[in-house]
Amino acid sequence: MSHLACRIADLGEIIDSPELVGRHRTSCLRCQAEAVRTNRLLRELRTMRNQLQPAPDDLVERVAMRLTSVTADAGRPLPTVSVVHRAFAAAGAIAAAVAGAAVVAVWRRSHAPA
Repeated sequence: MSHLACRIADLGEIIDSPELVGRHRTSCLRCQAEAVRTNRLLRELRTMRNQLQPAPDDLVERVAMRLTSVTADAGRPLPTVSVVHRAFAAAGAIAAAVAGAAVVAVWRRSHAPA
């Protein structure tokens, strides 16, 4: 099957058509490999669920220092700390959205009719 067929099967998942997705995934090696990679990643994430590492207290300053060296080489001005905070907030929001989508996908697959 083509890459387009894989994308169409993904749309079937979005519009809640598990039979379309199931038929495609049983015959598509690319989708089967992707499912294996996804399951392996989710399994690894589950094992890390309770392993919390606090961020260093000087993280913002260290990132700003690295940005200073990079922007100095490029001849651009250093972003302000509020810009750095907004960048971290955006990265956190994206990470939360990805994690939420993964949780929803796992939940939908586990509650799909047999």
